[in-house]
Amino acid sequence: MNDLICQFVSRHWYDQELQSAAADQRLELLHYPLFSDSIDLYLDPAKPLVVVPVEHEGNLQSSKEEALWIAQAVKRLTLDYSFPIDEIGIISPHRLQNNTILNALKETLPFSIRHPKIDTVERMQGQEFDLVLFSATVSDPESLHSAFLKDYRRFNVSISRARKKFVFVASPLFFKSFPRTETELIAHFPFEDFFIRSQSF
Repeated sequence: MNDLICQFVSRHWYDQELQSAAADQRLELLHYPLFSDSIDLYLDPAKPLVVVPVEHEGNLQSSKEEALWIAQAVKRLTLDYSFPIDEIGIISPHRLQNNTILNALKETLPFSIRHPKIDTVERMQGQEFDLVLFSATVSDPESLHSAFLKDYRRFNVSISRARKKFVFVASPLFFKSFPRTETELIAHFPFEDFFIRSQSF
């Protein structure tokens, strides 16, 4: 696991006792960067923790906006940088969003017979990938602090699937919405800390 990913996981869930066996792990993208756009910026191998803000509001279990961004990123990785498709894992909280992402991939890569592994947090447990793309999906104001969405254990499982890079795709509302109770504040803290740390690279 990349050292900065390991440090984040260790700080929040393992009392600083978790250590990386290969601290210098990072993505290997041939001839990076090839493009001067935001996708290349977010895929930068030097940035192991990344937040991708995708504007949308009112979504519950599906976000076409996030699915499209993920599909474009996968296209860039696999076609332009020859990144192994088996080393990309895509996680979202909802099965409906997984289907939305798969459909976006089929539209974006119509001639591809293989796609990255896409599944929910629970079904990804025990698997590892060099790169994990996480789709938060939800942007409905009343659901942004649900116990299901902001469960620290599920966040731990999600981020610790990544060996080299973790990309968090979400509406800006996901991080800007202020918790209403102490319980929500505690649950929100790891996500807020992730956002802050992702801005430091």
